[in-house]
Amino acid sequence: MTDVPSNNAVNSQDRETGKSRQTEQGGPEQPGLVREYELAVTIERDAVVLPLVRGRRRALSGAVYDRDGKLVVHSQRIGGGRDESNPPSIQRPESSFRIEGRSLFGGILFRNFGHTLLEGTSRFWALSAMQERPPRIVYQASTPDVRDVFRRMRADGYFSVLLDVAGYTIEDIVLVEDKPAVCEELIVPQTALAISKYVHPRFCEFFDEVADRLKSRSAAGPGGQRIYLSRSLLKGKKRRADNEPEIEQLAKAAGFQIVHPQTLPFEEQVAVIRGADVVAGCDGSAMHLTIFARPKTRIICFDSRVGLTQRLIEQLRSLEGVRIEMPGVKKAPVEGGVHGKRVQTWTADLHEVRQAFSQYK
Repeated sequence: MTDVPSNNAVNSQDRETGKSRQTEQGGPEQPGLVREYELAVTIERDAVVLPLVRGRRRALSGAVYDRDGKLVVHSQRIGGGRDESNPPSIQRPESSFRIEGRSLFGGILFRNFGHTLLEGTSRFWALSAMQERPPRIVYQASTPDVRDVFRRMRADGYFSVLLDVAGYTIEDIVLVEDKPAVCEELIVPQTALAISKYVHPRFCEFFDEVADRLKSRSAAGPGGQRIYLSRSLLKGKKRRADNEPEIEQLAKAAGFQIVHPQTLPFEEQVAVIRGADVVAGCDGSAMHLTIFARPKTRIICFDSRVGLTQRLIEQLRSLEGVRIEMPGVKKAPVEGGVHGKRVQTWTADLHEVRQAFSQYK
């Protein structure tokens, strides 16, 4: 059995003493992007997991409710335009499906790499304290096609690898899509990542475990490498620099190796990042791979918008980040933090790019 006590919100540091204390969602008051606060985890019996509802401006609502219909506050997503309108209580749903046995609540499962890498694992910190891990993970599907996306994933696909390290497979995932789920016993950890807001130090524990486990599967990089993570081969034009070929030429001239992460098995992606002394790239999900970087790795990120997620990673991992904000790119604040508008394409200032790379020639 796991050592998570029933129906208590537990401070991750108080497990040895058995003390428990309820924490509020988004409780930390101190400034900064990396924050120490109490991470809650409860066991809820006959819990209801509601499917997600998309609101205005891409906001998402939907959460876990206990057997009495009360909101499990720490089940909610934090940040990223989360809708704050989850009601404090609900009536038991008339139509639902039941999940027997013990399950882990994983939060929201997105179809895209960056959010899945970071948010799809943000509650895995709780697994380290469990002698016996629950046999399944219950996720809320972010879009109707999430199930098909992950069913098509290869055994060496990034999420399959992440799940394997956590002790699961794709088949162990139960998705809540268009109908609520009633779970016989649901372990509900609080997320250790408030996307684009702040992050708990324990968030990186799982990524360290991933890197350690993957050492035996892929040769580590030789060290001392300078790599540029390119988006130029990605399908579509969403948030791509239209002059990235010119950026790549400048990177090569400065001794950087051009890497297209999506063309490599995930084990190799991690090994490349782990072996690099300098990682450069345009802002986006590929740069989130720096969650696996060694402390003091230099990061050069060409920003097409103002965003906090990459900064969270850099502070958490003690990386030496250099932000190059491209002039002329439209940026806008959004509620809950500073986060720029998404754009289809943008043009990097090659003078700024050349200046950033020049110190490495």
